[in-house]
Amino acid sequence: MKNLLLILILTLSFHSWSKADDIRDLQIEGMSIGDSLLDFFNKNFIKEILAEHKDLYKYKKNKTFVQAGTLSNDKISFANYEYLQFMVKKNDKKYIIHGISGKIFDNYEIDIKSCYKKQDEVVKNLKNDFLNTDLVEPKKLKKHQGDKTGKSTVRQVGFFFKNDDVITIECYDWAKVMPYKNNFKISLSTDELNKWFLTND
Repeated sequence: MKNLLLILILTLSFHSWSKADDIRDLQIEGMSIGDSLLDFFNKNFIKEILAEHKDLYKYKKNKTFVQAGTLSNDKISFANYEYLQFMVKKNDKKYIIHGISGKIFDNYEIDIKSCYKKQDEVVKNLKNDFLNTDLVEPKKLKKHQGDKTGKSTVRQVGFFFKNDDVITIECYDWAKVMPYKNNFKISLSTDELNKWFLTND
């Protein structure tokens, strides 16, 4: 019942996206690509959550982007997600959002297949809404480049806009050696950010 309710909530939260032709028209928890984090959080808090993630992409030579993220808690409450993640450019004092993600952890540490099932159902419900996008739906799991052991995987589905901005719907299955929890994740990313993620630099 919990999973069915969650699928319904996620689908309803995306229903208003159906007429969007630009990823900047879309929102996750009221936030969009191109917004400033300063419109939602104070500067000290932004610096704090950036510092917490400063080593996350240390394996990449290209340091164009940095990540910040925060859990939903007593001080900051989110309606649909347990965790929000943001990507901004390094040293950008305006903290303009180039990527935003919402994560749900549920019971995926125990049952990652339930994440894949939810992913398939959400994608199925969204296909008719995003007729002006190209759907990229991989058939196999990909190894996560952030895990040198090669044991962590990600299952991705992407809706690409004409300018190659992308909505991704993912399930992350992290190896036990990694300090992360398995999760269901929906992201909005610019073409520039997506290309940065895909390069090994």
